[in-house]
Amino acid sequence: MISPDSTIEKQEESKITEGNDENTVVEKKAYIRIRGSMRTDVGKVREINQDSMLTMQLTMNECSEFLQPRLFIVADGMGGMSDGEVASSLAIRHVTARITENLLKRNCDFPVDIKVLSGALEYANEIIYNYAREDPSREGMGSTITAGLLIGNRLLIGHVGDTRAYLINTKEIRQITEDHSLVNRLLKMGQLTPEQAQNYPHKNLIYRSLGPNHPIEIATYEECLNPGDIILICCDGLWDYFSNEEFHQIITSSTDFDKITAKLVNLANERGGKDNITLIIFQLICIDKG
Repeated sequence: MISPDSTIEKQEESKITEGNDENTVVEKKAYIRIRGSMRTDVGKVREINQDSMLTMQLTMNECSEFLQPRLFIVADGMGGMSDGEVASSLAIRHVTARITENLLKRNCDFPVDIKVLSGALEYANEIIYNYAREDPSREGMGSTITAGLLIGNRLLIGHVGDTRAYLINTKEIRQITEDHSLVNRLLKMGQLTPEQAQNYPHKNLIYRSLGPNHPIEIATYEECLNPGDIILICCDGLWDYFSNEEFHQIITSSTDFDKITAKLVNLANERGGKDNITLIIFQLICIDKG
């Protein structure tokens, strides 16, 4: 597991958006303030926590203060014994290393192409794939991953599996990522209703993850965040116990994100805690254009 429970709170200068559409990205200095929290728990059934999480700000003295990127990752490992724990750790470590290397090589040449993120996930997939092939007992090991790279108010997301990213504000909650799972595919094909999907016996079966196959297709997404927007990145050990409406109600009920992450983990455990529980929440508090 990477990174203990912690609170993320920064105030930096960043490139931000300006124009007729509030969801567009302008070359202008501004102060952007972010707050957040992260938490992981083994749950009530598992003996080992096979999840990993990471938050990081990359401070590069060659760059202007407003160009410092931030990285947020949740990975959910799978495999026998400790293989899942190893897979999720490998995923986060190698994604982080490759992104950092590529950003430094750019010499602060922004904006960043989303291929920087998808390429890092492809690289981590190859690492896990080759590691598993070294020993037959590691067959089937792998990891889901959802990684967010925030530069200014532009959020890039790379995604594989059924970890999720949500966008939340006072008006709505929206799932950004799409699950690479059997139940989601059946839902899209109209072979299951949402109600049937809740109790589907194989709803945690996924068809895409880092490690089992090489090469792999990476799903990518891009969002422009507005002041007040909240991002939740979490594994299925959390989201499986909550409706979107309940997520929205709890997460918008307080500005104390440490209390919110603790409440969500406690509720997931009270409702069964059948899997490891991991989440990162962060909010763009304000963009002060000065």
